[in-house]
Amino acid sequence: MTQHTEPNPDGEVKAGVPATSPSPSRVIIKNRFRQDLIIGLVAGAAVLGFVLFAILSFNREVGGLGKPGVIIEKLFIPQAETQITIGKVGVEKEEIAGKYILRVKLDINGEIYNVYVDPRTYAKYTVGQSYMVLKPEGGGRDVFEEAAKQLKAEQEHK
Repeated sequence: MTQHTEPNPDGEVKAGVPATSPSPSRVIIKNRFRQDLIIGLVAGAAVLGFVLFAILSFNREVGGLGKPGVIIEKLFIPQAETQITIGKVGVEKEEIAGKYILRVKLDINGEIYNVYVDPRTYAKYTVGQSYMVLKPEGGGRDVFEEAAKQLKAEQEHK
């Protein structure tokens, strides 16, 4: 604040007394453009970094969940159905002949899993081939295991 002299109401001039000015009617805010720009750039870079991390982590293979095994049996349970899917391209209709199951015995502990696959995967593999099973969290006991056993028994009786 600059010091200057100004006359008092009596007309006297006193040196070194600051001049009083009327209070401003508007508030002047200090320009913080540079600070706001830096904060915005850092926040934008952090968000971009999180997005890139998410994209790159989706491209990674699932590790530690797969268990190697050998296909010991291929089962087909006839159960014809029609699946109708409504999507962006319109209504799609797909005829499904039944359930395609690969029975896989794990190399590690000998557990047997029923792996439900699509017809192309079913046709691609044969009994005795190696197959990687994605083991479910709950231990993987299958709700359709009894149906597969019944089908196997029926096939043996024929």
